[in-house]
Amino acid sequence: MYLHHRPAPRRLAALCAVCIGTVAGLAACGSTSSSSTSASASTQLAAASASTTSASTTSGTGKPVHLAMELIVTGLPFEAETQAGAEAAAKQFGATLNVSAPTTFDPATAISQVSSAISQGANGVAIADEPASLWTRALTNASTQTHGNTVTFNAVPAAGTVKTYVGNNDLALGQVLAAATIKAAHLGPGTTGQVIISNCNPTSSPLAVTVKGLVQTVHQMLPKATVEPPFNSQITPSANFTAWRQEISAHPSAVLALGSCDQDGDSMIKAKQAAGGKFAIGATDLDPLVLQGIANGTVAAALAQDWYVEGYTAIRLLINSVRNGTPPPAGWIQPGTVTVTKANVAQLEARDASAAGMAGFYKPVIAKLWSSMSPATQSLSAAQAIG
Repeated sequence: MYLHHRPAPRRLAALCAVCIGTVAGLAACGSTSSSSTSASASTQLAAASASTTSASTTSGTGKPVHLAMELIVTGLPFEAETQAGAEAAAKQFGATLNVSAPTTFDPATAISQVSSAISQGANGVAIADEPASLWTRALTNASTQTHGNTVTFNAVPAAGTVKTYVGNNDLALGQVLAAATIKAAHLGPGTTGQVIISNCNPTSSPLAVTVKGLVQTVHQMLPKATVEPPFNSQITPSANFTAWRQEISAHPSAVLALGSCDQDGDSMIKAKQAAGGKFAIGATDLDPLVLQGIANGTVAAALAQDWYVEGYTAIRLLINSVRNGTPPPAGWIQPGTVTVTKANVAQLEARDASAAGMAGFYKPVIAKLWSSMSPATQSLSAAQAIG
């Protein structure tokens, strides 16, 4: 899970336009029981001032499908992208989708919202079960009440609860980000100095695993460097910047800084510029400042998850299962990631600049995943073992 306080306006606008007007072009691979039909959508992406958001679609054919999606918290750009993908699937296959989330990180409220959605008629639900340890009973209840039509995303579900998980390998996220940054920054095994690693939410189990991957890879690739204990970089942007500025000030010999959360990217860039630092930066967000930083060399590399594909896949699985009268396929489905360096930053800038760019970027990714869904589905126990 990556946390951020507010979306980048240009990218959010592109996401909004994608889910409203350009989804029909996505390839309709996979289940033949689902049909792509014209639909009207009312879209409200997550906003910090609202406790729930919703999007409705209608379909002239097929069994009516009423779904719910529970996000972690409103106002996060990765959640907005997840929601846009979910709304794309609902629109494409003629389902009704209601999306809700607490206004702050509040699992108790999220659990209550899921219960309410099911009681109001949702026959399938996708849940960001963060932290998974608090969702055990709620996931079991949701699965029972929806006749197995429950999937999780963001956090691996506890064993014995839900059987389908859509999300990336959290350990690999850290490993790939660290390796890509070290390579792009041309740091070798003889590199000395301090390495700073952040965790903006120490209570998050996915983040803890990602940070573990970061630390492991730095030790392997930079054995002579000093890896400082991961510090709490804080969730809100202002507190995050302050935390990074203090951390960088305390480590003047830093050669590498790795952020595990979305907001870390902007803060690292600004703190580096303020301090006149020379260290390499590895980020997880692709907002305009980070993309600009990659282009001008301030940031060495960034790794972003395909949140749009994650939301799309979770909802499409549920639509298929409700219409087919069978539970979603058991297992672990990884939506994918994209690593960004100077070599491909222009492509990502073009993607985020418009709805057409974003739709075009994700169309082949979704088509490939759904054309090989069975091979792409791994054992859920493998995902649970990583944590």
